[in-house]
Amino acid sequence: MSKHTKPLIPLDALVVGTSTIVPDATRPVAAIIDDDSTVRWAVWPTAPLPERAIGHASLWPAPRGAWVIYETEDSEEPDDVVQRSAVFVTPHGVTVACDLSARRPVGADSGGLWLGDPRDASTWMEAPDPPEKSTEIIDFEHLNPDDLEWMTSEPFWPGDFPAHRRSTDDDGAETGGAGDDQMDEVEPALPLPTPATELVQIHADGGRSVILVDHLVHRVDLDGTQLTLHYYPTGPRQVLDDQRLGWIVLYEARQVTIDVSNGLPDTVETEQLPSQPVIPEDEDACEYEYERQRSAIAVWQDRLDLDGVNSTEWPLAHLTDATRTIAIGKLRTQFNDLEIPSIVWTRDHPTLRRKKSDYRNVKITEEGTWPATVIVLSFEHRTVPSLRLRRSYRVFDDAGHPRAWAHVTVQLDEDLNTGNIPPHSTALNGVLDI
Repeated sequence: MSKHTKPLIPLDALVVGTSTIVPDATRPVAAIIDDDSTVRWAVWPTAPLPERAIGHASLWPAPRGAWVIYETEDSEEPDDVVQRSAVFVTPHGVTVACDLSARRPVGADSGGLWLGDPRDASTWMEAPDPPEKSTEIIDFEHLNPDDLEWMTSEPFWPGDFPAHRRSTDDDGAETGGAGDDQMDEVEPALPLPTPATELVQIHADGGRSVILVDHLVHRVDLDGTQLTLHYYPTGPRQVLDDQRLGWIVLYEARQVTIDVSNGLPDTVETEQLPSQPVIPEDEDACEYEYERQRSAIAVWQDRLDLDGVNSTEWPLAHLTDATRTIAIGKLRTQFNDLEIPSIVWTRDHPTLRRKKSDYRNVKITEEGTWPATVIVLSFEHRTVPSLRLRRSYRVFDDAGHPRAWAHVTVQLDEDLNTGNIPPHSTALNGVLDI
């Protein structure tokens, strides 16, 4: 495939009858390949999208086609929930394109796509009561960093100035208490029962059915006329691990099976039905699914060309200038504190101190026009001597929706401190793009 082509980027592949459906990973298009190798195209540019940028797409197979589900990126905003939308692609084209709101997919079968409550069972887990501690309450609101002494530090780069090594016990830590030494003395509260929730089925023709279930459903399986619901009677329990190093969270799902030969019920009372524990999935199941998807993608990589196919891009979102400005500013401000010293507490020192940042000479610039606006962050960092580092961040996705970039500085720190960056030898004119 030449550089002038427009290749489809496979999300996954599903064989339906004598055809294979291969949706694109980000664009509203799928290739439909018949058994004689004829390639046809299905597109859905007018399908609804969530308001925030799409962070992930997945394929949910069904006997008559593939549900392609889009969900928004994670967000640090406490009021933001994951939003989703879906399309149902068959060998004959798209039959359903719908907004799922925050509902969570829990199954797909010949009847349609099953949606459950957006909340996880952990919502009904009660945390253990914290042990009694006599810790000093720190008034951070009136704390003046300039009044704190500096923590002895290494040179920023080797050779900058003579090193003054600190004690091996002088490990910096986030300001806080003295640890969880008493954790194993705490008995967690019992988990709460999960409430009644709606189970929604979206049919292949766009219709909907609703079943009220007395507990939180997390998976649905339909085998002929037998409908099996996996549900959580309560939130997960907290138990100490075998080495008593800390608490682990134990989810305990149960299942019931209902005869639906006369149609779907309006309600299901799991507590009135015989149930049994759900057998945990094989630990290798996730790895197997990952390898299956990777193999399916590899088969169709660089084999399908979108040149000449119309309506394969999402239309641009309608954003005001003010909304764009807010999105750009929101990403920029996440980098404003990189050079600011942190306030740390260490076990071997009785008071708070200031610690120099691992970043210096930070510059934040804006390039490009909407929706291709990019924030370019460049800086020097303690872990990469004698080079300037640079990383670019798209503010919007291709459809113009603002990206969330949740925990972006945490991820940057992890990459730098674990060496997850390109080789230093690839730097150009003293600048290494990471």
